[in-house]
Order: sequence, then C-alpha cells, then structure tokens
Amino acid sequence: MSKGQVSRLRHAVTWVDQHPVVWLTSAFPVSYQVQNWELQLEESRLDATPPAPLDEDEALAAILPILNGWKAFLEVEQRLLVTFRYLGAEPVNLPSPGSGPLQVQAVDILVTVSDAEIEVQHGALPEPSWDWAETAATVPALELCLRPLRNGSRPVVDAAYWLVTHLIQWAEGEKEAADQLNVAGAYFAKVKRLSGRSDERKVGPAKGSVEQLSKPVDLLAGLARR
Repeated sequence: MSKGQVSRLRHAVTWVDQHPVVWLTSAFPVSYQVQNWELQLEESRLDATPPAPLDEDEALAAILPILNGWKAFLEVEQRLLVTFRYLGAEPVNLPSPGSGPLQVQAVDILVTVSDAEIEVQHGALPEPSWDWAETAATVPALELCLRPLRNGSRPVVDAAYWLVTHLIQWAEGEKEAADQLNVAGAYFAKVKRLSGRSDERKVGPAKGSVEQLSKPVDLLAGLARR
C-alpha cells in the first residue's frame, strides 16, 4: 500500500561472490545519475532520489528496472553478484525534530575469513552500463545457463547446448538469432556441433574441447543480456 509521496528510496546492499568480497575504503561512497535519478551508493546501502517527489509505488516501479539492469551488468560483465533489498522511503515532509523521525533499519554485513579462504579485494566499483535490462528471454539465460556454468553446477558443454537452443527458439530461427545478437551464425553452429557430440552430454564421442566452447557461451550470454 502506498504511503504517499516520497523524496528518497533506501535499499540494503549485499555483495556476493564465491569468495568473501572486501572493498577498499576508497571504493565508497560513489554517486551516479541515471534517467534523472540520483543514486548514492555505500558498501551496504543505496539511496535513490527521484527527479521529483513521487508516489511510493510509482517510485518503486520506476527504480526497479534500473536496479535489475545494473545487477545484470555487474553479474555478466564483472562477475559480481549484488542484491538490493528495499528498506523504506523518506517522505516528502520529514517530521520536525523531536516528533518521531523516520527510522530505517540499518544493515551490517560481517564477513569472517578463515586462514584457508581466499579474500577477493576490490579497489573500485566498475563504471555501470545503464543500457542493460532484464527480459523474459534474458532471465532464464542467466539463471539456467550462465550462473550455474560459473558456479560449476552445470558443465560447459551442457550450458552451451541449452543456451544456443534457447536463443534460437527466442528469435524463432538460427539466422534471426545471429542477426538480433549481432554475431556470426558460425558461433551457433560451432557450439551446437561441439556440445552436441560431447561425452558430457552422452550423445556421442567428444569433438573439440571445453576451452573451445567457453568463449562462444560467454559471448552469447553477454550479448543476450544487453
């Protein structure tokens, strides 16, 4: 239910990696302007200010595609997983001092690193690309292909075969998929040939190597997320 017009939205930010993520102190805060929104990012909090006061529901509907596209860019291009959890909004008319100011729950992220673990340290947040967007075609490509491929739960050859099949069905043809993604049709043929005959898919004797498949898979997945 909407709570009236708001001047700022606040989100908790959580960074995820296969190893603990540690940022240098100089990495934050960082500010961005996108679609007339002002984004102020701390390591564990994001403040999003719309160009003018909006109804809370309207503001959330406007910021969600921006955050989803940002998440997609970071995961595909930078291999950084980030989640944004909505905490609350700052109303246009703030309460006067002593009359009960707005309370927003703070989120602290504590990471313990043992001697046997590897700590991934980042010096600065990559400059975002704001033209990314999630669609009905790109969400399964990320969730069922690229993410399990990178975490090791799906073999490269199986992910490659699934991805090209998905993209061809999405575009309603191999040539149409190559044209829409601006890649040579040979990528689709190569991936289908190598993955379809791999021992890992139990189709026939393996032809080619995993290394030959990795580049087409990452390329196609990255282009599909634009």
